Amino acid sequence: MNPCPYCGKFRKRSNEHIFPDWLHRLIPECDLNYSARAGKVHKGAAKVGDVCKVCNNGELSTLDAYVKGLWHDHFSRFVLDGETATLTYDYDLLLRWLLKTCFNSARAERKGVEFILPYVPFIMGQMPRPNGIFLILSLIRPAVIAGKRVLPWPIRCSRVGLQGQELDWGASWAVSLRSFQFLLMIEQEQYDLEQARVFVKSIAKSMPGILLEPDNTTITARTSHFDTLAAYGKHFLAHAAKYEPHVASHNAEQRKKKAMTTFVDFSITGGL
Repeated sequence: MNPCPYCGKFRKRSNEHIFPDWLHRLIPECDLNYSARAGKVHKGAAKVGDVCKVCNNGELSTLDAYVKGLWHDHFSRFVLDGETATLTYDYDLLLRWLLKTCFNSARAERKGVEFILPYVPFIMGQMPRPNGIFLILSLIRPAVIAGKRVLPWPIRCSRVGLQGQELDWGASWAVSLRSFQFLLMIEQEQYDLEQARVFVKSIAKSMPGILLEPDNTTITARTSHFDTLAAYGKHFLAHAAKYEPHVASHNAEQRKKKAMTTFVDFSITGGL
């Protein structure tokens, strides 16, 4: 048995959800997950089983509780075209939760773990915030495709590449909660801080997005051309056949609720 990846101790293990269990209860479609490692879609909440109960029910649960408050205050509603959204946040708590989510996802996919491992003490609240980590916030607005409003997918945590950039960046993850997407960027090398900030701001401008500053507690963002199709189109179109067997029951339930279409529903049923 391997030690807990958070505390390093050999204790009884438990299942740690990549996204909190309460979020899966609130949004049933969250239970549809794509595994890049397995190359297939599976139904059920994504979990890792290597976290000890003490960490899972302790500091990690505290971070999930913090984001639950953000969900009810900010993330639960969709931000529509032309709207603005104001996020009030604690930078360190938000960053620790995002790092935790990416660390769990990286271990599940067995890829990129080494980039986050040095920051585990920060996730656990045992060290000050490190340099070399940046957060960019973007709003994903619904796309209008063939006359239908297509909503963003409810949750996402995925490794993303920044190819062709002037700096050899270490690793980046996109974490989405409905309309809010956070791009978490971790340096591979210790660049000059100002040089790194210039690079990150260039990424934010191209997405587009806003660089979150550690000293701020409130940020206001506006929707742009960055929509559901731009955020998820390439992925869902590439893997539509893998999603298709799982969505029939979900589509029927959405029709009963008269809910707006999510992108996976629309793309798989021939909308694209």
